[in-house]
Amino acid sequence: MTEVGAWLDSSRATASFTTFVTYWLSCDEDAASVEAQIDPRESRRILWFPSLFDYGPTSRSRNGYTLRSDAETCLRRLAPVIAKYGARTYGVHLADEPEAVAWNDHTPGDLPNVNQYNEELTTAATLVHREWGPHLKVSVNVGSVPPDLAIPRGLDRIALEAYGVDWLANLRNLEALTALPLLLMPPAFVQGDPRTQDAIVAQRVRDELAYAKTDPRIVGLFWFLWCCDDQTTGTRDFYAAGGSSLPLTQAAVRALWTNP
Repeated sequence: MTEVGAWLDSSRATASFTTFVTYWLSCDEDAASVEAQIDPRESRRILWFPSLFDYGPTSRSRNGYTLRSDAETCLRRLAPVIAKYGARTYGVHLADEPEAVAWNDHTPGDLPNVNQYNEELTTAATLVHREWGPHLKVSVNVGSVPPDLAIPRGLDRIALEAYGVDWLANLRNLEALTALPLLLMPPAFVQGDPRTQDAIVAQRVRDELAYAKTDPRIVGLFWFLWCCDDQTTGTRDFYAAGGSSLPLTQAAVRALWTNP
């Protein structure tokens, strides 16, 4: 385990306990606007999130993923930005929980297909490698590991959401399914009463860190925070996640890197 970062976080507040930041790259803005969000004072590595997939109505349902028709053009237009920060690049992340989104994106009466987007994900990964460099590590994150899950071709890493009590079982199932390096995603949020859940979530973070140190398949921790529930202050900064009501979880997350 050599890297620690947070979902869509590039805050200076996390600089002392993360090794990489994440930036969302819009396909609908010019390259100068996209680059303006990158802090020139930063030295942490970068996980890029290019918006190659649209989320919304599909031919099957009200909400699902669709690979943008201009995905190749978007990557080509943003290529100079990526090249400029090439030495800092940690990887490229394509999609959040494609298997879960696919589960609900089907024509009424048809059975769900958790692998529905695999061909498009392979296309996107191929485009990234072609336009931005074959050495870049391309990833997605999965929320679960259903029995019929298949990992799309062309990916270089898989991130696993490890929020619940079943995190270790899901991890073992994923490791049996693919030989790719893995990012483990500890929770740094609660959905419910933080007074009763803070200690539980904090211990889960500590347990996952302890396990990650023993498992050579896990190359990084990529923790997830719930930025926008009714416990936040509205700043969307890490220290506002759950307000001041998650001190134990906050301490456990900070220790992911400061005390590896």
